[in-house]
Parts: sequence; C-alpha cells; structure tokens
Amino acid sequence: MAHLRVETLILPPDGTYPLFITANKYQWRSENRPRTKGLGIGRGEYDMNTDGLTLVMLHSSSFHKETWEACLETLFSLADTSGVAVREAWAIECPNHGESAALNTAFFEVPPYSNHFGCEGYSQAVHRFLTRAPVPFHDRQLVGIGHSLGANTILMIQTFRPTFPFSSLILVEPMVSSIGDMALQPLRDRLVEQARKRRDKWTSREDARIALHKKCGGRRWKGVTRGKWDERVINSFVEHGLVPKASDGSQNDRKKTDDRNGDMTSFVLACTKQQEINMYTDDQGSVAPVEVLDQISSKLPIHLILGELKDYIPAHVHAALVGPAPGRNFASISMMPNVGHLVPQEKPDELAVAIIKILQGPGVPQPKL
Repeated sequence: MAHLRVETLILPPDGTYPLFITANKYQWRSENRPRTKGLGIGRGEYDMNTDGLTLVMLHSSSFHKETWEACLETLFSLADTSGVAVREAWAIECPNHGESAALNTAFFEVPPYSNHFGCEGYSQAVHRFLTRAPVPFHDRQLVGIGHSLGANTILMIQTFRPTFPFSSLILVEPMVSSIGDMALQPLRDRLVEQARKRRDKWTSREDARIALHKKCGGRRWKGVTRGKWDERVINSFVEHGLVPKASDGSQNDRKKTDDRNGDMTSFVLACTKQQEINMYTDDQGSVAPVEVLDQISSKLPIHLILGELKDYIPAHVHAALVGPAPGRNFASISMMPNVGHLVPQEKPDELAVAIIKILQGPGVPQPKL
C-alpha cells in the first residue's frame, strides 16, 4: 500500500462510555495529479482536497477495520484517475473486534458485554466516534459504506442524534430481512455453529496464514469456484484479526509484544468465538435496519450491492428486500457476479469499481481495473 497513508485514532472511554473505539484514516498519495492551486497538493503528496468525499467504512462480523484496505487501495487509485474527489476514508472498528477488542478485553469478559452487544452496540460506537473524535465530521461530505453487519450499522446510526450529513449510503450484502427475523434463523443457526467450531488458536502468525490459505483458498459451490479470499485480505487478517495470547492467558496489545520476543505462547482470534456468536444472535439487528431503510430512503440516496451467489442470505430474502415496499426506494441495485456474501474479502477490486461507479453517478462510463 505504498500510496496509502494510514493513521490510527483511538477514542478513549470516559464517564459516559466504557469502551475504546479505534478507527483508521486513509489518504491517497497521488502520482498523477499536478499541483492544485490553493490546496498545496502535488505529485507524491497526500491529497487533502477539502471538497472531496469522506468515506465512512464499517466492517462485517468477525473481521476488523483493516479488512477494507485491499478495496480502498483500488478505490483510491480509480478515484485518482476517474475524477471522483475523495478526501479521505475512515474505517471505524466494532469495539469487540480487531485492535479494539484487545483494548476492551476486560469489559467483554463480564456482563453486560460478555453476552450481548450486536448491531446496536456497533451503532452506538460509530456514532460516538463521529460525535466525539477530534475530527469535524459535521463539516464533511460523508458517504457511508458498510458490509453485512456494517451495512446494518450504517443504517441504524441515521436514527441517532445528533444526525450527520450523509450524502448517500452504500450497503454491501446487508444482513437484513424485510420478511421477519425468522427468515434468517437457519442462517443464524449455521453461523453460530460455525463460530463454535472455528479454530481460534495458532502457534504463530505463519501457522495462521497457512491455515487460512487452506480454508479460504477457494471451493466449488453450485458449479462455481468461490470462497477464495484475496491474498491481501488473508495477510490483513493474519496481522489484524489475531492478537498474541500471553502465557498467563490474557490478551496483550499486539503493539507492545510480538511473536519474536519469546513471551507469547500462541495467537488467538481478536474477536472471540463468544463475541462473534453474540453478534449473530442479535435478532433485532436484522430487522430494525429495514425499518430505518423504509423511513429514510425517500430522502437519502441508498445504493445496494449484492453478490450473485446466494451462499449466505437466501435468494428469497434478497428478493423481498429489493421488491416493492411502501417507502422503500433504492437509488441503484448492483449484482456482482461470481461472488456471494463475502464481497470485500473475495472481490475487493471489483467492489471498488462498483463503488466508484456509484460515486461517479449515472451516465458516466464504468471505470476499468
């Protein structure tokens, strides 16, 4: 990611909220754009176009904020050559995932967070970050982009006060049902069972990398080879989806220790199996966002991106979501070929193309990779 500058901002807890919230800010170093008068932007400098879009990126259950980096690298590159002005992107992490989980370990080991968090918890954390972080988000032209849980969350924060001036939302495979929660119960049972059986301990990061390559190296599904994670996503998960486990059994901040100093006995999932299960068993998290969608879609452009292969969310659930419903209106609906639910993990470059096409607006030729 030679052209991406990444800065991490950690919002600490206070007397009204007990959890750390972490986010990454991404900016692009343009090699093509000439110096812009009045902005001080030149070749090789990071683009700070104050008229550009600020993207708010939210991830899915069991992943982490850096999951978006493969997609963002391509997205910024395409924006740089297609006339879409992007000021920066912020990937905000769910507090029981990734780097945030390591900071919040003590709170997620005891009630109420040990057995319940869900979409509402992620929504509260995102809104708190947008409200309390030392960044004037109210003055930015915001575009919300979320995948799965992140898509549900970007909808839910539209109900929080104060509101933020989002210019549009892009929902990638939202984990929602417009025909009631029970329509997703078989999927929920399957995800919970998978989480319980998931391997969550490795002797080294290289051990984890080998295991992920074996698990996510692609498989046949209804005659189509799918399930292969992008290599950059695998490397990102190994780096950011795992945390060192100390010999005393506690999770330590990976920035303070690593697998070469002799103190670590293993690496474990940053988002524990129990916390992943907590996200899946949040039954209201799949229906409440649809109510918000129906309330706001006549006033706020909402774009939907779905995977062609119905490997997670059933086809009839997707059909009901895009079908006619009072108040529900999508600015656009895109169907991505040869991919199922895990679009950012399996097709990050193609997803970047789809997002840039949306940001360009109708009638503009589709960008090429």
